[in-house]
Amino acid sequence: MTKLKDVGWFNGDDEGDKSSKLRCLSGWGFKFYGLKVHQVGEPVNADFFSIMVDGVSDHELHLDDVVKQKEQLQHLEVNLKARLIATSEVTGIHERFDSQIKDHITSNLKLQAWAKEDLLREQDKDLATFRRELDNSEAERAQHLKKSMNYKNMLKKRNDN
Repeated sequence: MTKLKDVGWFNGDDEGDKSSKLRCLSGWGFKFYGLKVHQVGEPVNADFFSIMVDGVSDHELHLDDVVKQKEQLQHLEVNLKARLIATSEVTGIHERFDSQIKDHITSNLKLQAWAKEDLLREQDKDLATFRRELDNSEAERAQHLKKSMNYKNMLKKRNDN
């Protein structure tokens, strides 16, 4: 489709020249609206007129361009809004994820402390058990030494007799 914009006025020498130009252009499928004819030497108020190309006026072509541009802008707006929403959702997910990681780290540290405390309690119990066994062993040793001394004394008394 041929697109002509802002075609102005004809300033021919005579009326015949203008009409021949109009006939020539009309033969190509152009239609003119609002054409003002002025005499030579007369001040010309240059009013532009619409040209029809293949049955569609210049204003309609321009309107089609504006409509297409509006649709493109609306599509861009939708995409930008979708990106904004997605970005805010991703940011929210990141914040929740960071919060969960901090909670897990805190819980892990608490569990490690409890594990250390539990290990220390277990070690304390083992140490106490070992000390009891050592004390019992010492007591048994002392008893055995005492018995041994008693036997020695008894044997010495028998030998002395």
